[in-house]
Amino acid sequence: MTDPRFSEDEVRRILTRAAAMQEEAGGPGDSRAMTLAEIEQVAAEAGIDRALVRRAATELPAVRRNPPPRRNPLVGAPMRIVEQREVPGTVDAGVHDRLLDLVQDVMGIAGQVTSTPTLFTWSAQLPNAAQRAVMIKVSSRDGRTRVRIEENLGMLVGGYFGGLLGGVGGGGMGFVVPVALALKIPALVPLLVGGWLAGVYGLTRRLVASKAERRAEELSRLADDLATICARAALAESSTPRALDAGDEA
Repeated sequence: MTDPRFSEDEVRRILTRAAAMQEEAGGPGDSRAMTLAEIEQVAAEAGIDRALVRRAATELPAVRRNPPPRRNPLVGAPMRIVEQREVPGTVDAGVHDRLLDLVQDVMGIAGQVTSTPTLFTWSAQLPNAAQRAVMIKVSSRDGRTRVRIEENLGMLVGGYFGGLLGGVGGGGMGFVVPVALALKIPALVPLLVGGWLAGVYGLTRRLVASKAERRAEELSRLADDLATICARAALAESSTPRALDAGDEA
């Protein structure tokens, strides 16, 4: 009796179902990390083109490792934004120029750069026109590359609350108080003042929350794009044939 033979489509379906069954059973499976070459070998044995494996690897989304956001209830937004990504493979200083170009295009402000074989950092120079305190770090270690972007929103919060509450809120007193006195109802003064300040505070809080959300979205896209550059560079590096050392020569 001959062994049954399965088409490529059937092989993929069998492997997909087997993986799902193992996950449902809670089995540990083989947790050993595999190199791209090892994945290609497994794929080749299953009849999958190696080129397609590499293409799929470039489309693999970066792992997000963001800490839970902590919203400050008084200001209506978190006091800092943290975006973290992790991709397989490592990159060297040769890719740092591309990272810097992207960071400068997105941030649009001057920054200080540090570059070593395994580390790239960019930090906004203070003070700057946009009043942004941003730190970007890309590091490679243990076969993985990690992207971390952090922005302290203290200046944003201080600018809005100091400007609007101090300026508009305080300045409005020159209008609210005379109105109450003109109506000859002194008891209205604390009510009008309280209502005015509460309205300005609520408006400021919403503006800060909206601005913080836009910045978080911007930094999230930047983290994704930086991770994509690193992932593709690491993949290209792994595809480059290693030069033979003297000891490897015949």
